[in-house]
Amino acid sequence: MTFTAAGGEPPFKWSIQKGLPRGLNLDASTGVLSGKPSQPESSVLNIRVADSKGFTATRSIPVSFTTDPLQISQTPPPPAMDGVDFLWGLEATGGVAPYKFALAPSSASKEARLRIVGQPAPPSQRA
Repeated sequence: MTFTAAGGEPPFKWSIQKGLPRGLNLDASTGVLSGKPSQPESSVLNIRVADSKGFTATRSIPVSFTTDPLQISQTPPPPAMDGVDFLWGLEATGGVAPYKFALAPSSASKEARLRIVGQPAPPSQRA
């Protein structure tokens, strides 16, 4: 998002007086708002611009920031073969990192990837 000013004497200096969510930055010389919000939120940005002669203008702009939806991306597991190591991974995207995967409520991990590793049991021992 780029803010612009009409009138006044360049160069302009931009600032946000209140409401800038974490993860976003405003370039004071260009008026470009960039970055990725660290969490979804609604806010009112109080934007101020000053020109080279010291004249200022302020405007309040209501905005809503979202993050990409949390998703678990996976590929189908590879075939498991008796006596051969098995490796299969899941990855999370979107949402707000860091991610936690859990196999059971008490086994949460801070890793962004979950690996299932082991050797499958022979068919006679499978449940």
